Amino acid sequence: MFKRTIREAALKHETYATFMAKPIQRQPGSAMHIHQSIVDRKTGKNIFAADDGSETEAFGYFIGGMQRHIPNALVMLAPYVNSYRRLTQAASAPVNTKWGYDNRTTAFRVPRSDPQARRVENRIPSSDANPYLALSLPRWPAGLSA
Repeated sequence: MFKRTIREAALKHETYATFMAKPIQRQPGSAMHIHQSIVDRKTGKNIFAADDGSETEAFGYFIGGMQRHIPNALVMLAPYVNSYRRLTQAASAPVNTKWGYDNRTTAFRVPRSDPQARRVENRIPSSDANPYLALSLPRWPAGLSA
Protein backbone atom coordinates (compact mmCIF):
# COMPACT_ATOMS: atom_id res chain seq x y z
CA MET A 1 0.00 0.00 0.00
CA PHE A 2 2.83 2.38 0.90
CA LYS A 3 4.65 1.82 -2.39
CA ARG A 4 1.48 2.32 -4.41
CA THR A 5 0.75 5.57 -2.57
CA ILE A 6 4.26 6.89 -3.20
CA ARG A 7 4.13 5.93 -6.88
CA GLU A 8 0.77 7.66 -7.37
CA ALA A 9 1.98 10.79 -5.58
CA ALA A 10 5.12 10.86 -7.74
CA LEU A 11 3.10 10.51 -10.95
CA LYS A 12 0.92 13.48 -9.94
CA HIS A 13 4.15 15.50 -9.74
CA GLU A 14 5.28 14.21 -13.15
CA THR A 15 8.05 12.03 -11.76
CA TYR A 16 8.51 8.32 -11.19
CA ALA A 17 9.23 6.55 -7.91
CA THR A 18 10.99 3.20 -7.89
CA PHE A 19 11.92 0.84 -5.10
CA MET A 20 14.45 -1.17 -7.08
CA ALA A 21 17.80 -1.93 -5.48
CA LYS A 22 19.80 -0.56 -8.43
CA PRO A 23 17.59 1.18 -10.97
CA ILE A 24 20.29 3.18 -12.78
CA GLN A 25 23.44 1.69 -14.31
CA ARG A 26 26.71 3.33 -13.13
CA GLN A 27 24.92 4.86 -10.13
CA PRO A 28 24.99 3.61 -6.55
CA GLY A 29 22.25 1.25 -5.49
CA SER A 30 20.08 1.30 -2.39
CA ALA A 31 20.50 -1.05 0.53
CA MET A 32 18.77 -1.90 3.78
CA HIS A 33 21.65 -2.10 6.25
CA ILE A 34 20.53 -3.78 9.45
CA HIS A 35 22.31 -3.06 12.74
CA GLN A 36 22.04 -5.92 15.21
CA SER A 37 22.95 -6.37 18.84
CA ILE A 38 21.54 -8.56 21.61
CA VAL A 39 20.51 -7.23 25.00
CA ASP A 40 20.09 -9.56 27.96
CA ARG A 41 16.52 -9.17 29.23
CA LYS A 42 17.49 -9.66 32.86
CA THR A 43 20.47 -7.31 33.07
CA GLY A 44 19.78 -4.91 30.19
CA LYS A 45 23.39 -5.29 29.05
CA ASN A 46 24.62 -5.84 25.52
CA ILE A 47 25.89 -9.44 25.42
CA PHE A 48 28.50 -8.50 22.80
CA ALA A 49 30.49 -6.56 25.44
CA ALA A 50 32.14 -7.97 28.57
CA ASP A 51 32.30 -5.94 31.78
CA ASP A 52 35.82 -4.77 30.87
CA GLY A 53 34.62 -3.62 27.41
CA SER A 54 36.19 -6.48 25.48
CA GLU A 55 34.31 -8.64 23.02
CA THR A 56 32.49 -11.70 24.33
CA GLU A 57 32.37 -15.21 22.93
CA ALA A 58 28.73 -14.54 22.01
CA PHE A 59 29.90 -11.70 19.74
CA GLY A 60 32.24 -14.03 17.86
CA TYR A 61 29.63 -16.76 17.63
CA PHE A 62 27.04 -14.28 16.34
CA ILE A 63 29.33 -13.16 13.52
CA GLY A 64 30.33 -16.75 12.74
CA GLY A 65 26.68 -17.77 12.55
CA MET A 66 25.89 -14.92 10.21
CA GLN A 67 28.83 -15.82 7.98
CA ARG A 68 27.76 -19.44 7.84
CA HIS A 69 24.03 -18.98 7.29
CA ILE A 70 23.68 -15.76 5.27
CA PRO A 71 24.30 -17.46 1.89
CA ASN A 72 21.20 -19.61 2.47
CA ALA A 73 19.15 -16.54 3.39
CA LEU A 74 20.27 -14.48 0.41
CA VAL A 75 17.06 -15.22 -1.47
CA MET A 76 15.18 -13.26 1.22
CA LEU A 77 17.73 -10.44 1.40
CA ALA A 78 18.06 -9.94 -2.36
CA PRO A 79 14.76 -11.25 -3.73
CA TYR A 80 14.86 -10.04 -7.33
CA VAL A 81 17.26 -10.35 -10.24
CA ASN A 82 17.79 -6.59 -10.08
CA SER A 83 18.81 -6.93 -6.41
CA TYR A 84 22.00 -8.68 -7.49
CA ARG A 85 23.07 -5.79 -9.74
CA ARG A 86 23.95 -4.00 -6.50
CA LEU A 87 26.06 -6.92 -5.25
CA THR A 88 28.98 -6.60 -7.65
CA GLN A 89 32.65 -5.68 -7.38
CA ALA A 90 32.02 -2.37 -9.17
CA ALA A 91 29.43 -1.23 -6.63
CA SER A 92 29.94 -0.14 -3.02
CA ALA A 93 28.21 -3.28 -1.77
CA PRO A 94 29.77 -6.32 -0.17
CA VAL A 95 30.42 -9.39 -2.32
CA ASN A 96 31.73 -11.60 0.49
CA THR A 97 30.83 -12.91 3.94
CA LYS A 98 33.80 -11.31 5.70
CA TRP A 99 33.59 -8.99 8.68
CA GLY A 100 35.70 -6.12 9.91
CA TYR A 101 35.87 -3.09 12.16
CA ASP A 102 34.45 -0.03 10.41
CA ASN A 103 35.15 -1.71 7.05
CA ARG A 104 32.53 -0.91 4.40
CA THR A 105 33.80 -3.54 1.95
CA THR A 106 32.74 -6.44 4.18
CA ALA A 107 29.29 -8.01 4.52
CA PHE A 108 29.35 -7.56 8.29
CA ARG A 109 30.74 -4.29 9.62
CA VAL A 110 31.33 -3.53 13.29
CA PRO A 111 30.91 0.27 13.54
CA ARG A 112 33.02 2.28 15.97
CA SER A 113 31.13 2.63 19.23
CA ASP A 114 31.29 2.33 22.99
CA PRO A 115 31.32 -1.30 24.18
CA GLN A 116 27.68 -1.18 25.34
CA ALA A 117 26.63 0.00 21.86
CA ARG A 118 28.63 -2.74 20.09
CA ARG A 119 26.67 -4.09 17.14
CA VAL A 120 27.04 -5.79 13.79
CA GLU A 121 25.85 -4.05 10.63
CA ASN A 122 24.57 -6.51 8.05
CA ARG A 123 25.29 -4.69 4.76
CA ILE A 124 23.89 -7.35 2.42
CA PRO A 125 20.10 -6.76 2.44
CA SER A 126 18.75 -4.98 -0.58
CA SER A 127 16.31 -2.07 -0.40
CA ASP A 128 13.74 -4.15 -2.25
CA ALA A 129 13.80 -6.97 0.30
CA ASN A 130 10.77 -7.61 2.46
CA PRO A 131 11.75 -5.87 5.73
CA TYR A 132 9.80 -8.36 7.84
CA LEU A 133 11.79 -11.26 6.40
CA ALA A 134 15.12 -9.41 6.47
CA LEU A 135 14.68 -8.35 10.09
CA SER A 136 13.68 -11.84 11.19
CA LEU A 137 17.15 -13.17 10.32
CA PRO A 138 18.76 -14.75 12.19
CA ARG A 139 16.25 -16.75 14.19
CA TRP A 140 17.40 -17.06 17.77
CA PRO A 141 17.80 -20.49 19.39
CA ALA A 142 15.25 -21.33 22.08
CA GLY A 143 16.14 -19.85 25.43
CA LEU A 144 18.36 -17.03 24.10
CA SER A 145 17.19 -13.54 24.97
CA ALA A 146 16.96 -11.19 22.05
